[in-house]
Amino acid sequence: MMGVFGEACNAAFLDPYDPEKLRFVTYILHKLDISPGYPGFYYLRDAILYADFLQRPVPTASTQIYQEMARRYDTDPRKVERAIHTVLTQMEKQRSRQ
Repeated sequence: MMGVFGEACNAAFLDPYDPEKLRFVTYILHKLDISPGYPGFYYLRDAILYADFLQRPVPTASTQIYQEMARRYDTDPRKVERAIHTVLTQMEKQRSRQ
């Protein structure tokens, strides 16, 4: 199955995400000038959706969120955290130039 912007994913990966929420979060990230060219874009998008699913404050769930994203993308939680940090830093730089 292909995701909203063409990234490969399987149907189980998108559960329990609502397709409308997925499109909405993707749209907001684009409006914030976050480029899907960075892996952190997808980690951040899915982390937002996962945090919404958990319905817990992000500070108390951040470790769990990084671990879940790492499991889903078959990578290390530190790489997920770093990629999200990088994409947010790029967004700040881009928006400060405007």
